[in-house]
Amino acid sequence: RHTPFRPPRGETCNRTSPSDETIRMAFLTVLVFSALLVLLSPTLAKTVSKEFVIHPNAPGDVSIPLDTPPVPPSTCRFTWTAAGATPEKWQATVFGDVSTGEMQCRVGRMGGMDSYLMFTEFEMAVGESKVTEVDVRDNEGAALRKGEEFSVDKHMLKSSAEWSGGQLQHVSVTTVSPTFETEL
Repeated sequence: RHTPFRPPRGETCNRTSPSDETIRMAFLTVLVFSALLVLLSPTLAKTVSKEFVIHPNAPGDVSIPLDTPPVPPSTCRFTWTAAGATPEKWQATVFGDVSTGEMQCRVGRMGGMDSYLMFTEFEMAVGESKVTEVDVRDNEGAALRKGEEFSVDKHMLKSSAEWSGGQLQHVSVTTVSPTFETEL
């Protein structure tokens, strides 16, 4: 036999049932909070940056690994040969988006400053992922010409043999992981 709750003698119970409006507001609050968690989740996109120094008159390279499951781990690698008088601080940044399988690697002078180095060769690749977009700019912000000043094969961007060299503002490559590739 069930005995209903009764307050102690002399006391009254002021319990009320939640209204439909209160229930709706609680549901909407939970729904909005869940949507924000999904949209702002750090697992959907990841960015890694690394500062490095380019020493003139000596070839060099920088590599940055990125692991954003379910996209397979990959490494952005930038190699160069440059002439000049003083070393410069540069920054490499790699970004991965797990929802699209897209990765972007960008290298440029720290703080967006002009470079005084004269690059004679450069190369950038992001693992074995297919290159979908490139952006190579000189100090004036002008885009270098594909085919004349640089070339792109399936997995790599590199300066072309015909390029006479010059100052670079930044180099950027966007790729798509093989597990996300579609007919582009």
